[in-house]
Amino acid sequence: MARNDDPQDEKALASALGEAIAHMRHLREMTQAQVAACIGVGDEFVSRMERGVVLPPTYRLVQLARLFDMRVGDFFDYAVPALPEQALFYSAAVEPLTASERKIMQAMVLDRAALLVASREAADD
Repeated sequence: MARNDDPQDEKALASALGEAIAHMRHLREMTQAQVAACIGVGDEFVSRMERGVVLPPTYRLVQLARLFDMRVGDFFDYAVPALPEQALFYSAAVEPLTASERKIMQAMVLDRAALLVASREAADD
């Protein structure tokens, strides 16, 4: 299998991961300085990660995932353009729930979505 060492790919990944880090930091209502203190780096390093200037090392992603109470893979899920931003938002919202509570929420969302579609379709008629 051929290796792709295109610097543009690395820059795009750094940028996408940076956006994910910033997004999760904002969801947790934390400052860059607070995140930096928690993972043992300077706040300028957090800024550089969020701006996509540096590609975060794996061990920093692990630290950030623990800090934000999420999986490391969630950063990459956010970085994949095919995954709507709303999916990450909903994922973060239900993360603290138990499995049975998530099933209840899933049923509620599906029911409400069906009602909204039916209401819109009735209004269009």
